Amino acid sequence: MKSSGFYLVLLGLVGVAFFWVTDPRWGWTGLWGDAGSLIDRANEAMIGTIVGFIGCAAMVVTGVWLMFKRAT
Repeated sequence: MKSSGFYLVLLGLVGVAFFWVTDPRWGWTGLWGDAGSLIDRANEAMIGTIVGFIGCAAMVVTGVWLMFKRAT
């Protein structure tokens, strides 16, 4: 197992956790603030959260590929 791939997977998982925590709809930031602005904040942040999840998933897949790829 290669350490570069492991760290890339770890960084991707930390990124997923960051985007989940900071999303107003799913994360912990939705617990604070008034309910009226929560809907507006959730709608504005949804595209950023989805793009972040996709980017982090690409990092995890790349890291897994690097960990198990044979040296040539």
